[in-house]
Amino acid sequence: MNIKIGTADSLRVGSFLIIFTLMFSIFLFISPLMAGPVENKILADPLTPSLINSLIAEPKKNREPLGAP
Repeated sequence: MNIKIGTADSLRVGSFLIIFTLMFSIFLFISPLMAGPVENKILADPLTPSLINSLIAEPKKNREPLGAP
């Protein structure tokens, strides 16, 4: 068997895997930082009653009446 290590296909696949793993690790590191405090609270403790009540009551406060101009 004649296995060539430096062929174009192997270099292409290797560079793709390296770039993909770098991008994925950077995304995993940055995505919690870009999430706001509400998302972090939900991820940390999803069964907080006051947080769930505030999320349910928040759209109702901002809703305008139907007859508003």
